[in-house]
Amino acid sequence: MGLFGKAMNIGTIFSSPALPPAAAEQVMKSTFGTADYFSFVAVGMLSFVVLFTTMFSGMSIVWDRRLGFLGKVLSAPVARGSILFSKVFSAVIRSLVQAGIVLSVAFLLGLRPGPDFTPINLLGVFAALFLMCIGLSSIFLLIAIRSSRWETQMAVMNLLNLPLLFTSNASSRPP
Repeated sequence: MGLFGKAMNIGTIFSSPALPPAAAEQVMKSTFGTADYFSFVAVGMLSFVVLFTTMFSGMSIVWDRRLGFLGKVLSAPVARGSILFSKVFSAVIRSLVQAGIVLSVAFLLGLRPGPDFTPINLLGVFAALFLMCIGLSSIFLLIAIRSSRWETQMAVMNLLNLPLLFTSNASSRPP
């Protein structure tokens, strides 16, 4: 985020002596959706943090099964559903903490939110990230329950991750 967002200052490409600063800013907003490329990258990093943290939440089930820890947990007098819910909420908490750190660093490095951005909008961002975390970690835990080998889990994660990455705007021109 710091390297690509700050070092690749795309705004200087559109600024020239022939183009007024207001026109250059308008070109940036129409091309990237924001006048600041760093803001575009920083917000995209939140989705990547959530995706990759929840993606690897299923690996804990595979490794617990492989090392024998899952058998011991399943023999405990605890409902099996609570084991899954604890894994899901563990991934949710880790993801939201990491997203909060990324967002804090982004603000320190110069993230410029829109003029109508309020603290209520920040709660909305974390609510959307919360729902995304629950959905993705549940999916990856369900996949991990069905697979007993870590290679299978990694193959499924790549099968789901790579099409999402290549069809997103992360690998092409931003909207």
